Amino acid sequence: MTGQRSVFIYLIPPNEKEMSTYRRIVAIQHEVLDQRTNRINSEKFLWYNLRVIKLLENYRKTKYERLQERLEYR
Repeated sequence: MTGQRSVFIYLIPPNEKEMSTYRRIVAIQHEVLDQRTNRINSEKFLWYNLRVIKLLENYRKTKYERLQERLEYR
C-alpha cells in the first residue's frame, strides 16, 4: 500500500481584509503585502498565485498521468 498525501493550496486572496493570519504572514514573507502600508503588490500577487497553481498542476500530472500510463501498460 502506498502512502497517501494531501495537497493544500494556499493562494493569497486579492483583498488584505480577507487574509487569515497565516496568509498574511506568507504574503509579507513573499513581499506580496507591504507590512507598513497594507498594500498588495499586484505583480508579486499574480506571480505568487501562479507559482502555486503551477506547482499543483505539476503534482497532478506527476501523480495521475503516470497512474494512467501504468494502467494502460497492464
